[in-house]
Amino acid sequence: MNWEALGALAELAGAIAVIATLIYLAVQVRYAKRQVEINGVYSRGQTSVAILAPLVNDPEFAALVLKAGHPRFGDFGLDPVDAQRIGAWLHMWMQVEQANHHMLPEGTHDELLRFFLSIPSYAEFWEKNKNAYDRDFVARMERIQAKVLPTGVNPDDLYARLD
Repeated sequence: MNWEALGALAELAGAIAVIATLIYLAVQVRYAKRQVEINGVYSRGQTSVAILAPLVNDPEFAALVLKAGHPRFGDFGLDPVDAQRIGAWLHMWMQVEQANHHMLPEGTHDELLRFFLSIPSYAEFWEKNKNAYDRDFVARMERIQAKVLPTGVNPDDLYARLD
């Protein structure tokens, strides 16, 4: 084998190494971007929980928020202050579930979400407030909701079958 053939083989090996490196870097950049997105969703969920916790925990603060003109999360058949507190609690729950949606394998919490959507007042909350959540989480919830009919399940019986 002469030097020219050896040089050509070295150039080919170098080109293959460059292409492999570029593919590897593209995969790593995509993975890193996804991790940043997941961390952002998780952070947003945690921030929402921190912001809404006083509303859930303090009826006087809930009344002030309503007086300030904050939109109501729903009626729930309760007085406005209690309804606002329950709505904020449900919003906190859905923020956590949205973060779980992005961080956990598909279907991990589907039974819990199915239970959530089977309770008529919670399903009503979802319909009224779903535009506050990411499109892909809303799409997942709608796939689950399409399979759920409101049940007569006693909310005290968390482990009742929902089919």
